[in-house]
Amino acid sequence: MSLPYARFLGYERGENGKPKIVESEAKVVRLIFDLYLQGKTINGICRYLTDQGIPTPGGKEKWSVPTVNSILRQEKYSGNALLQKRYVANYLTKEIRRNNGEIPQFFVQDSHPGIISETVFNLVQEEMAKNRKLGTRRSAGHIFSSMVSCGDPRCNGIFGSKIWGTGTPYRRRIWQCNEKYRIKGKINCDTPFVTDEELQRAFILAFNQILCNKSDYIDAYEPIIADLTDTSRQDAEIASLQSSSTDIYAEIERLVRDNAHHAQNQETYREKYEALAGRYEESKEKLAVFEAEKQTKLIRRQKIQSFLEKLRGMDGLLQSFDEAIFRAMTERMTVFSKRNVSVTFRDGREVHVDPGK
Repeated sequence: MSLPYARFLGYERGENGKPKIVESEAKVVRLIFDLYLQGKTINGICRYLTDQGIPTPGGKEKWSVPTVNSILRQEKYSGNALLQKRYVANYLTKEIRRNNGEIPQFFVQDSHPGIISETVFNLVQEEMAKNRKLGTRRSAGHIFSSMVSCGDPRCNGIFGSKIWGTGTPYRRRIWQCNEKYRIKGKINCDTPFVTDEELQRAFILAFNQILCNKSDYIDAYEPIIADLTDTSRQDAEIASLQSSSTDIYAEIERLVRDNAHHAQNQETYREKYEALAGRYEESKEKLAVFEAEKQTKLIRRQKIQSFLEKLRGMDGLLQSFDEAIFRAMTERMTVFSKRNVSVTFRDGREVHVDPGK
């Protein structure tokens, strides 16, 4: 594995030729991942790093979105390596292309010391994938962009902002389901519009419900974290399937080797090979399922622990809306009616409130 060390933040070439962590730079990498998980936009992270006078990997003063984005997507920071992301398409012209399946890719786990945990890396990828799936992205324009869902089961759309009364003293921003009038002549949901003030008040009311009983909430939650995020079943299945896959692969190698050195019926050989290959692929598919289940639980544990850690640091009740707290603690909001708005926090708890009270 090779790295462009001169422009790769956090690592230098070690004595054994493998990447070695540069702690002063690794702190910046961890900060970038932490800021993203706190809810900051990539633009916001760029501004923060620039304002703090932290140089980019290339030594520049101003951070760019592509630079931060590439750091957040770089699996090598978790101690793993995906090899052959690119390949030489033409050896005469030296043309290099991105590998979109043209040649095999190889994932090497624990190939070098990681700067962040694999769980934190996967949590960031999950956040990014969630935004892509919704066809949205974190918006630096407004705190509620892509964060508010429609509670009508017929719709399940995302709320977008609209400006009413432009050019008049009554100008204001409202939030309305984007799917409501998507099809001309048909109303897809009955969910009403809400204002910035109503959404802000809903969050304050919901969060203060937790803060009112913070100690009891934390005390009750901590003992059940282990049960909620227990991966022992997945670990056992993964170990069994990995052992099975190794055995099947060894059988395939023996079969291929014997066929290369001894004359035998090729139809019989092909039947045996296809049977073994089928078992191997089936084992790999099952392994992927259990690994995904384990990763989901590990990510949930990270979310809960991060939520409780921030909760411990809170003193008193919220008196006014705080954007940083909202971004750090909130998974999403859902509007069911003017009198029923729910806030789902990052630990998974959903609190319904009436912002009109």
